[in-house]
Formats: sequence, structure tokens, C-alpha cells
Amino acid sequence: MRVALTPSMKGAIAEAVIAAEAAKAGIGVLRPIVEGLRYDLVFDIGDHLLRIQCKSGRARNGVVVIGTRSCRHTPRGYVRASYTAREIDAIAALGLAAAIASAVIAYEMTRYAEARARVRREHAH
Repeated sequence: MRVALTPSMKGAIAEAVIAAEAAKAGIGVLRPIVEGLRYDLVFDIGDHLLRIQCKSGRARNGVVVIGTRSCRHTPRGYVRASYTAREIDAIAALGLAAAIASAVIAYEMTRYAEARARVRREHAH
């Protein structure tokens, strides 16, 4: 019998696989002690740390679709929020296979690192 995975279970699986793939690629992986932060993992990439938000993707027409917003339940109902460069440095996603996770990690780390550098340059002036 197949168990239906909850969103929390899917998130935990994505975090575990992304952490394992990053570690296999030689990236230091750290986990926050407390829950409720906007990021799930921290990658030590040598000269600095990157706050990583992990997502599970799903295949749709040969493309892995990744939700880039958070959703949590509060006493007032569901609250949805987008991530900002002040909260996270990258989004890593698990889709069809671990290879996708590795590719997405590399792409997103580069993309968000460039965006953060741009924001820092703009705020330095």
C-alpha cells in the first residue's frame, strides 16, 4: 500500500536529498536548530554561508515546477508569502531525481549570489 505524502513529508524528503547531494558535491551543510526560519539549510561554500530554502518540485510537461512561496497555517487561516533576498540566498529544489537537485542547487546558488551582490552594490552607494 502506498502512503500519501503530506506537504511536510515532501519537504522533509526534499531537504534530506538536497543536503545529501550538496554534501556529495563537497559543500558543507548546516541545519538550523530552531524551526520557523525562512531558510531550511545553510551551505558553507568557502568564503561565505548561503541560506537555502528547500522546495520539492513536480514534473509538468517535461519541466520541473517549483513553488517559490511559503504557505503556513495560522489561527486566522493560511498565510502565503514570497521569499526576499534579505531572508534567503538561494532556492534549491528536488524534482525528478537527485541530478536535478544538484543542477538546481548550482543554478540557484549562482543566480541568487549574483542578485545579492547586485543588491549589496546598490546599497553601498
